[in-house]
Parts: sequence; C-alpha cells; structure tokens
Amino acid sequence: MARYRYSDARLQQTLIVAVGLTMMVCFLTWMFLAAAGQPQTLFWTGATGLVFFAFMSLATLIRWLRRETILAILPTGLFDARWQADPVNWERIREVVMRRKENDITLDIYLWRGQEPGKVTELHPGRDHGPDFTIDTSALEGDASEMAQTISRHAVVRVEL
Repeated sequence: MARYRYSDARLQQTLIVAVGLTMMVCFLTWMFLAAAGQPQTLFWTGATGLVFFAFMSLATLIRWLRRETILAILPTGLFDARWQADPVNWERIREVVMRRKENDITLDIYLWRGQEPGKVTELHPGRDHGPDFTIDTSALEGDASEMAQTISRHAVVRVEL
C-alpha cells in the first residue's frame, strides 16, 4: 500500500504564486478605488485580497496542514481524494496511461463502461473517450514512475511519454 501527500516544495511554489497574484489584485483594487475617491480604500483592498487568496489556495492549504493522504494505491483499489471520497476498485479500472504534459507527468485512468449498477450502457461503445479522471502527480510527493510501478501490480499501465 502506497500513500502520497502534497509535496512541500510544490506547495511553497503554489503559495508564492498565490501571494503574488493576491498582491497584484490588491494593488489594482487600491488603484481603482483611490482613483474613484472611495473613502474606505484600505478596507475594501484588504477584503478583496483576503477573499482572492482564500479562493486561490485555501483548500490546498487546509489539506496540506492536515497532512491528508491525497493518493493511495490500496490492495482493493485506487483512492484519489481530489476525485472522490471512495476508492475505485481495481475491477473497474480498464487501464492507466502515464503521459507527459509539458513538464508534468499525469496518470490518466480509464474505467470499464456499463458495469456500474443502475448506469445506462453506452450508445456508441466503440468510440474513444477521454480519461474518466486524471491524477496530476506534480503536486504530490513521490515519483510518478514509482506510482505507475505500484499501480501495475493491480492494473494495466501503459506509458506514453
């Protein structure tokens, strides 16, 4: 069983970008409010910055502070907290494709179709669909090839780098 959390280095990069963008938004807000002669410029600038920063990174920051498991490769299935609360059973996973997208590596998960109880079967089963969900490995601690190797013990992994 392998468990992965958010990477500290990647979180620091994300927070630096979020702080920078928040400062830009605050500056623009302050500039427009000061030009308009608004008497409570600092209050509205601070409120805008707080809301913008919370919108940008609050959920990621809370998960990191809790040190929650984001991705778990379990004997029973694959769990990604960013996608759903329950693990996906290995029987439902048709294949996992490891792809490079610019500088990041993703794991695209394809599920078998029409096997879920209460689900409608596909009208055109021969058509190629995109992945059912994608695991972005860049934000996680650990190596993508190590994740793919662990998954390959349970499901088919195809590499397209």
